[in-house]
Amino acid sequence: MVDNTNLDELVDYPALVIERLSQQQEVIDLLADKKDAKISDIMDQKGNWKSFYDYEYIPGTTQEVLSAICVDTDVVSVRTSAQKTLELYISVLCSHAIMVLDRAKFGSMRGNRLNNLIRYIDFALRLDRDFGIGKLELKNVRTTTSGNASFAKKTLTYSIPDFNLAN
Repeated sequence: MVDNTNLDELVDYPALVIERLSQQQEVIDLLADKKDAKISDIMDQKGNWKSFYDYEYIPGTTQEVLSAICVDTDVVSVRTSAQKTLELYISVLCSHAIMVLDRAKFGSMRGNRLNNLIRYIDFALRLDRDFGIGKLELKNVRTTTSGNASFAKKTLTYSIPDFNLAN
């Protein structure tokens, strides 16, 4: 197996972002649909994430109404053998059935679940920019098609200038 490649970020960056988001209490609460949720509330019985994906995922028919966060990375330009720019995509899907926030659980939080997930994701990523992927520059937040009429979707796009291309 190869230790380092020129495209390690395709694997490493989504994992680092998911780790960071899993530490943001508001994100966990919104995904689990309960106040003071624990990590175990958004994991299955095997210890796998139920709500985080390191690839673009479109929920199909599910037994459980949910929100999902998909994290992916593209290399969008390679200027020289030592310089490249990546884009980080964070797609947030939310079932229409749980879009409205339950005031008993989220009393002071205004707006809908999807927009709150978006804002707390951005907050978590901007809170401390030193978590291993360089400086994130928010390019845009767009409403996108989810591929499933039961889910709404928005995508955050960040640019990541990177000057540490492996040799």
